[in-house]
Amino acid sequence: MAEGDPGTRDGWIKTRFYRDASVTPSKLSGGFLGVKTIEGGAAAAALVVTGIEVGDELVCVLRLNRDATAANIDISNVTSEFTITDADEITNQASGGTDTTGDTLIVFYLDLTE
Repeated sequence: MAEGDPGTRDGWIKTRFYRDASVTPSKLSGGFLGVKTIEGGAAAAALVVTGIEVGDELVCVLRLNRDATAANIDISNVTSEFTITDADEITNQASGGTDTTGDTLIVFYLDLTE
């Protein structure tokens, strides 16, 4: 469409030109961003992340670690310790993985599967 056509506005195509379900993750550069908050677990543990699939891309896993009074919370990036191992599951590495039991993890991933 040329600039000024009724289907464009400043170069953007209006959504009415898309059929329902015609834009899927595989058709978008980078897919959709998924964000889940889960409970931590032991090193080498498999943790449930509902919706994540083998073939998705793990972007970041942030660990929220708080003391018993919740007065102090520190955050650390533990992404390098995790992999997507199965549908709805990430696993912390067996050797050198951080024990995140009692912590909260925030998992960011690109949903590249359909």
